[in-house]
Amino acid sequence: MVHEFILSKHAKEVIARRGIDTEWISYALSFYVLKDTDPQDPTLTRFYVEIKQRENRVLRVCVNCNKNPWIIVSAHFDRNKKGRL
Repeated sequence: MVHEFILSKHAKEVIARRGIDTEWISYALSFYVLKDTDPQDPTLTRFYVEIKQRENRVLRVCVNCNKNPWIIVSAHFDRNKKGRL
């Protein structure tokens, strides 16, 4: 399922700096392997997926799913999850 989303200002900055493609974010929202609630903010959901184009590194996308469209708060490659999904 494709979800409509927008990027927060912070998300725009970090994905540009980290070389994260917005197509990977869309992929993570639709084909995640793991999903959990952010422990510091229960209004946020974290989606995890391996990105083949980045040597199967695990992309974590933090999203406010309570808004329409969803708001991407942040995204980064999670070193702690590599090889664990």
